[in-house]
Amino acid sequence: MTMPKDCDLYESSIRQRIVALDLPNLQLQGQISPSLANLSFLRELNLGNNRFHGGIPCGLGHLPHLQVIDIQNNQLNGSIPTSLFQHRRVQKISLAFNKLGGEIWKGPWYVPELKVFDLTNNSLTGMIPPSVGNATKLLNFSLHGNRVCGNIPKEIGNLSQFASLSLADNQLTGSIPAVLFNISSLLEVHLGINSLSGPLLLD
Repeated sequence: MTMPKDCDLYESSIRQRIVALDLPNLQLQGQISPSLANLSFLRELNLGNNRFHGGIPCGLGHLPHLQVIDIQNNQLNGSIPTSLFQHRRVQKISLAFNKLGGEIWKGPWYVPELKVFDLTNNSLTGMIPPSVGNATKLLNFSLHGNRVCGNIPKEIGNLSQFASLSLADNQLTGSIPAVLFNISSLLEVHLGINSLSGPLLLD
């Protein structure tokens, strides 16, 4: 049976007007469909605490209204789409407790509204790029439990609203940037289980 074309248009219109997809804790499995990129009005995506595997669809980073991406505690692998580091409206990206790998994107970050960036317990490598300092509204930043190496960039001192920084259990080297302790809003700093050295400059 073939549906009338006006019904197709109606269903397409409904899909495009979905603003939130909230499906946590349901034991859902399989891969995350690239078709989510067709939900052009989507603001919030919460698929946390399920059994999704495979990669993160690149199209998510191109949804113009998306503000929340929460896909924590699944079995995702592959790299993080670079488009997520160039999203003008995203406020929260939580991909913790997955199997994501590859290097953290070295290119410029342009996420002016980003407040929470949680990549805890994955297998990410590479260095923390200096352009993280462009995310000036960032409140919470966690790379705890990855394989990130190199220095903590001094540009992290640009994050004047910072409240929590967790970089423990990585392969970081060098000294702790003194500018970190000039952030008056900072409440928590977790840097244990690394290879940091040098003086602790609190002045």
